This record gives sequence, structure tokens and C-alpha cells, in this order.
Amino acid sequence: MQALEERAKEEKRTVSNLCNLLIEQAMNEWLNQRKKTTD
Repeated sequence: MQALEERAKEEKRTVSNLCNLLIEQAMNEWLNQRKKTTD
């Protein structure tokens, strides 16, 4: 049971890390688009 809980924590962390990465990438894309339109 302990191992399952540990694994669930690990997976939750990796999922949130993935979400953060995707958000960062989206923000960078958006900022690049904004820079292009203001030039």
C-alpha cells in the first residue's frame, strides 16, 4: 500500500510538471506573437 501511495505522489508531481511546462511554452509562444505584432 505504501508503494502505491508513493507512486501516486510521483505521478501527480510529474503531471503537474508537465502542465507547468505546457503553460510556459504557451506563454512563450503568446509573447513571441505579441512581439511580432507590435513591431
